[in-house]
Amino acid sequence: MVRVLKREITWRYRRTPWGRQALHIAKGSGEPNRTKVGTITQAQLREIAERKLPDLNAHDVDQAAKIIAGTARSMGVEVAS
Repeated sequence: MVRVLKREITWRYRRTPWGRQALHIAKGSGEPNRTKVGTITQAQLREIAERKLPDLNAHDVDQAAKIIAGTARSMGVEVAS
């Protein structure tokens, strides 16, 4: 993210994407509502959310975990209870 104010440039580096690396899958599902490519547990969601919290628009880890869970579902990953 680059922000320019009065000839001043600020760089903000974000953390790496979490999806495929954390689940060890090649790619997400082409049909996420039909074909599932993996499963993620609540403990894994919480661990990822703690790492990604500064980059997400969330106030606490529980909200960040819900964001990560929604992204996982859209990739075709089943979220275990």
